[in-house]
Amino acid sequence: MSMIFDEEEDLDETDEDTDEASEQEGDGGQTKTDSGQYVEIKEQVYQDQLAQFKKQLQQLRDLCHPEYNRRLKKIELNYKDRLRTNALWRDHCIEVVEKEYVGEKRIAVKEFEEKKIELRENLIVDLEEKRKLIEAERHSIELTGDPAESKPIMTRKLRRRPNDPVPAPEKRRKIPPSQLNYALDEKDAENDLKEIARAAVSEVKIEDGKLWYERRWFHRGQSVFVEGKTVGRFAANVSLVSGDAVSVKKTSDGSKFRIFVSQLAKGKFSIKRRAAS
Repeated sequence: MSMIFDEEEDLDETDEDTDEASEQEGDGGQTKTDSGQYVEIKEQVYQDQLAQFKKQLQQLRDLCHPEYNRRLKKIELNYKDRLRTNALWRDHCIEVVEKEYVGEKRIAVKEFEEKKIELRENLIVDLEEKRKLIEAERHSIELTGDPAESKPIMTRKLRRRPNDPVPAPEKRRKIPPSQLNYALDEKDAENDLKEIARAAVSEVKIEDGKLWYERRWFHRGQSVFVEGKTVGRFAANVSLVSGDAVSVKKTSDGSKFRIFVSQLAKGKFSIKRRAAS
């Protein structure tokens, strides 16, 4: 009996082992199936993404990609804005240059006309001064007389012959007062001429809104140098000429300075022309 029970137990254990093996084989098959499905899904995703990228690449080649077109439109708008801005800036620069040209031309024409007037006036003044000097020299010669007339006539005395009568003494003829010559020393005449010329040069006056100083005319807007013992030397422009004074405007700080005609005549201040900057 015991042997029969042992055989039955062995058979039961064998059946249990067979069932466990079958269950293990079933679990392994399920795992393999899940792994295959995951690989297939991953492959499908990869293929879809690859196809999408190829499609976008082809759109870029055909210049019809949406993102490309959006960015291209933005670049074109910026390009047009820059072109419009550059055109406006060009027109502004041209307008500014044209205005500067017109202004410079007007100033050049005005300066040219002023230089012509100044040249003519200076030539007239120089000729007037020469005429005055010649008249003064002529007047001096009239006062001194001709040196050739004042020389005594050299006569040769001959010996008297024994039978010739004795000549009567020659009466000296009186010179009428109108024919008297008042001779001046040559040095005095020269000094007189120098004084006349110096007086003509040192003449300072204001006529018709212009200053006559050192044989030159100075007018409003002219570039000058002003020099004085108390103020030194500085560049300025004549701003006003009227009455008995001249007003100048310093180029350094724009301040105004007034000079009286009497100060110029006494030599306290002097004015010289300078080239316009």
